[in-house]
Amino acid sequence: MTQSECRDASRESTDELGASSCRVVSGERMAGLSEVSEYRHWYENNDVRIPLYEDMTTAQLSLRLPISLGIPKQIIDNSADALFGDGRFLDVRMIGPDDAESARLQALWERVFKDNSFRQRLLTDTIDAGICGGILYSVSYDPSGPRVLRVQSISYDQLWDIEFDEQDSTRVVSYILQWEQVERNDRRENRRRWYRVRMDAEEITRYRAVQPHVERSDGVGVEFGIVSRSTHGLGIIPVAHLANSLHRMQSIGDSEIAPLAPMLDAVNQMVSDAYWQSYNDQSILKAINIAPPDDDDIEQSVVRLGGDQIHFLTGNDQIKQDIVRMKPVGIPDSFFKTLNLLIGQIYKTASEANLDPLKATGSNISGVALRLLYEPLAKKTFKKRIHWAGGFDELARIIFAYANAKSIVLDESGDFVLGGPKYRLEDTEVRWGSLVPGDDAEEQRIILGDLSAGLLGLEEARIKRGL
Repeated sequence: MTQSECRDASRESTDELGASSCRVVSGERMAGLSEVSEYRHWYENNDVRIPLYEDMTTAQLSLRLPISLGIPKQIIDNSADALFGDGRFLDVRMIGPDDAESARLQALWERVFKDNSFRQRLLTDTIDAGICGGILYSVSYDPSGPRVLRVQSISYDQLWDIEFDEQDSTRVVSYILQWEQVERNDRRENRRRWYRVRMDAEEITRYRAVQPHVERSDGVGVEFGIVSRSTHGLGIIPVAHLANSLHRMQSIGDSEIAPLAPMLDAVNQMVSDAYWQSYNDQSILKAINIAPPDDDDIEQSVVRLGGDQIHFLTGNDQIKQDIVRMKPVGIPDSFFKTLNLLIGQIYKTASEANLDPLKATGSNISGVALRLLYEPLAKKTFKKRIHWAGGFDELARIIFAYANAKSIVLDESGDFVLGGPKYRLEDTEVRWGSLVPGDDAEEQRIILGDLSAGLLGLEEARIKRGL
């Protein structure tokens, strides 16, 4: 059934759930989104894959103690801090045809920015974008709510598909979001049900799965019924898609973890093996001329010997034989050289500098050396700034489109009122702070010098000085 046929059918009848009798069957999820949960495991450092340990029993794993270093979290958190950390992001300027209109635009933008606690969310949103590959911002209008214009952060976890124009493969026609919720029936039993939302340039259509499910479901092949449809009248999709990084012919962004995964497996395996070796070096015992006991005697054994070669001694054998402690074998230097090489390569791939804090404390890095050290991170951050600047511009255009479509403006007291001249947004400008830390006193002197020379305005100088 086509989308237009589905619309016609939905106007005719509804089922017992209050959903339209028109049925929509969920297809395959967009390629590239199935790895999102895996990337979250890497970032959270939970259930991380250690290759050689995957076939071990629970008892063996309790002895092996697999270790994961959690490098992805370090890299992504540092990358997010470089973008939206202290002093790195100043503000977004709205530009209209004249100063008076720019001031009107700026007032509305800052009201929405504040109402939605946007500044507090930016750091966590950019972390989420780094993990999953991107993030979506949806805008909705609710005149009775605490925020008249609501901006919601939507993770790639809920992004199901993006539809493109058949004639123009670069123009997005709609975004499809899909997620599952836990529900409780009359018998107080927990059930799960899939929900879906389709947003295009005309309307927002909400769906609900016809049947709940108990067993784990991936959301593929689910049958939906239409619950509601609302027209927003914007002429544009009320969703700003902000990719973490985007290459030509890509629909969704790339996770920062994706290129690191092969090396992370190797590093975690080596660190786990090193711990196991160190653990055994402290407890290796040697028994002379002792053969492994029969299977029936294993439960009566009181001593475990060796590393991977495990033997058992019965109580009687232990009394008869000499037990001596072996000299620890140790871990060869080549092991640590290989491990350091791998970790260094991970940070290079992530465009980060891997510094040993013990070595850095004795030296004062500044000036040109400091900038060279930050160059890889700076290049990555400058690329991210381009994506985020485009995302802010797209978000601003959606906000002002909503304001014009609903005929709402801010009055002189800063309250939303109906009626008034339409907003005329021409451009946006994101103002970023310095990425590379430096000499605070020198930076202040430069700002004051630029102010005296007339290169900076008083307001901009105050912002740069943190006042």
